[in-house]
Amino acid sequence: MYTSTIEYIICGDINIGCLVDSDRKSQLEALFKTYNLTNVVNFPTCTQQYSPTAIDINFIDITKMGNYYVSPIINGLSNHYAQSITFFFY
Repeated sequence: MYTSTIEYIICGDINIGCLVDSDRKSQLEALFKTYNLTNVVNFPTCTQQYSPTAIDINFIDITKMGNYYVSPIINGLSNHYAQSITFFFY
């Protein structure tokens, strides 16, 4: 049997609000779940007209990279916030 040793981190401005449940969010999560990838950003990443949303997301395989910490970086240069991901390997 083939076992993949590649670990993926997929980041991007997907423009699907992930703070509220919707069909588009469910479809996106189902697609990435087929590759065992889970969205780990659960805080607002963008403010549009005074309304926070999470459209900048990071998908990782939490079974291989289970110990992690994700935090926002608000730099004041954009209405999008950067995300910092720290992995802890023991």
